[in-house]
Amino acid sequence: MLILAQVVRIREKLPGVGTGKLYHLLTRFLAEHQIKLGRDKLYDLLREHIYYALSGADGQKRPTCSILFTNMLISLRSCLLAVLISIG
Repeated sequence: MLILAQVVRIREKLPGVGTGKLYHLLTRFLAEHQIKLGRDKLYDLLREHIYYALSGADGQKRPTCSILFTNMLISLRSCLLAVLISIG
């Protein structure tokens, strides 16, 4: 999904950014792609894809899925580059 890919790009540069600030950073991107998405809908979208920070009842911080997803994309990029290099 286009929006989630942009969220990953933003969070690569600003890993600690919250959803409110993220929405602000996405406004130009959303307008350029003629996507109508409100702040509450963004919260729902990110919650659905588990892109927000969770902390347990004990108050300990745990890695968010956005970090895990970003690492997965970076690994995938590296694998694709290795394949392209071996082919070319």
